[in-house]
Amino acid sequence: MNKQWFSEWSSKRPQVLTAESYTPEEQLLEGIERWNTVLPEPKVSLTLTRRNQVGDVLAGRASGEYYYASYSHPNFQALEERVVSLETAGLAHPEWFSALAFPRGMAAIAAVLETIAGYHNPMLGDAAFIHHKVVYPSTRRLLESRETIWTRVGTKQPGLEVDLREENRTRQLLDPKYHIKVLGVICEPVANPTLDYTNIRAIAALAHEYRVPLIVDATLTHGILEPLRMGADIVVYSLSSYASGENDLLGGAVIGPNEFMADLQETRRHKGWSMSPRDAAEFASRMATLPQRMQLHCDTAAYFAHRLSAEGIGGITVRYPAIPDTRNNSAGGVVSFVFDGDEARNGDPPLAMQRAQRFSQYLCDNPGIVRQAIGFGEQQTTVFPFAGQIPDRPYHLKNHIPIGLVRIGAGRESDINRVAVGDYLVKAVKESL
Repeated sequence: MNKQWFSEWSSKRPQVLTAESYTPEEQLLEGIERWNTVLPEPKVSLTLTRRNQVGDVLAGRASGEYYYASYSHPNFQALEERVVSLETAGLAHPEWFSALAFPRGMAAIAAVLETIAGYHNPMLGDAAFIHHKVVYPSTRRLLESRETIWTRVGTKQPGLEVDLREENRTRQLLDPKYHIKVLGVICEPVANPTLDYTNIRAIAALAHEYRVPLIVDATLTHGILEPLRMGADIVVYSLSSYASGENDLLGGAVIGPNEFMADLQETRRHKGWSMSPRDAAEFASRMATLPQRMQLHCDTAAYFAHRLSAEGIGGITVRYPAIPDTRNNSAGGVVSFVFDGDEARNGDPPLAMQRAQRFSQYLCDNPGIVRQAIGFGEQQTTVFPFAGQIPDRPYHLKNHIPIGLVRIGAGRESDINRVAVGDYLVKAVKESL
């Protein structure tokens, strides 16, 4: 393992930082046009074409050759080249980066954290990751458990929560005087599902001051913000959402400096976290349309936010902030709103929970125009009322999710259907108050 990867990478990082937060659209599309459209057949066990091929691949002497999908595959390479191209096309040195595909977004995150944890010697003291207070709930669960992957991290809980927007408190955790070595900082530019905004440039500067890598889960801003040019060291995506586009594939990806990715490749191989070659080929074929699809999601989300706000509906608060770093200042393809009434009275559930329950029931009773589903990024708009499906107040408190929050995964409907969906959502809200 290259335990010096971060110091080696840090000496090069300033050369890829830019004032812009994303690649100009024209340059991005020109790069996509140069992609090879021919993908290999998705066999798991590949035909061997010479003697000693497997041994040479295992020893690292046969770049671009393959033998079995648990190690690597040409379809993985095709997908990974396209993922990294969309992220680094406008950088001064795109060759300094590579990508790896995983069977799920959470497999990608787990692999990154385990690889970094593997650099730590527990004999030297406790260590932990720090994360923003609002983080994807599955990531939180991973950081709360010391089972399996966390045996090398000496702390009882390997994830320490902090509001990264509070600089003084974040500094306290990063400071070596805290007596816990910080292995990495984890955040999302736009948090799922609250849409809280975290300034990646500011967090990166703070983390790097203490020689700590910044890991960014940029799933909600896929295609409209590129964290590497803003100072992130490692970027993780769930491909199951916008990259899939149809809610029919599971996948994840990691993009990072080559100094780190070689070790991540070994983690993926040893843990068996390999994507299906057939899925990799399908993902690769869809990546070319991701920028255009993402723009449609953003436009639809902005329309829904405007409709819900313009109706002047009392009893809800719409969340869809303007983000200064993203393409068109968009918060992405998700818009949320929160039912008012967070306090419980006389032993009854909070009014916000009751409203979310009624909202969920309305969706069940009036199906078709939207789907009540936890995913997003598909053609049809999806809606997930958290308390309507998870009526567990401690869950919401722990994850910092308002009890009445409803997440709308804006689809790619036509203009006419977009209006119809907007009408439906307004009626559903009013019926739930």
